[in-house]
Amino acid sequence: MMIEMKHVRQIRGEGFRRWFTDDYFDLYMWYDHDKNEEPNGFQLCYGKIDTDHALTWKKDHGFTHDGVDTGDYNPSEHRTPILVKDGLFPKTKIVKEFDHRSEKIDPVVRKFVLKKLKEF
Repeated sequence: MMIEMKHVRQIRGEGFRRWFTDDYFDLYMWYDHDKNEEPNGFQLCYGKIDTDHALTWKKDHGFTHDGVDTGDYNPSEHRTPILVKDGLFPKTKIVKEFDHRSEKIDPVVRKFVLKKLKEF
């Protein structure tokens, strides 16, 4: 089940951020000012164990779907993961998983993200 991380780093001038997570999803919500307004974007990362992908929605730009390239593992180097264009979004599977795993998060967030997932 997803939970909200309470101490999310906030960066001055970049709006308000929220983070929800479990062993399959990371959901990042972005707001202009605070969590009491409609989000201006979100990123749902899924398949953390095997097929890292990210569905991103931004109010002004719409949707993008990407794979997460973590690079080859090398213990002497650290490489920041990057997003790369990546194929089809498994909508039916992700909507079903998110619906189940998000039952205990903020109902406003849950409803908003489910609506957007179904739109994509």
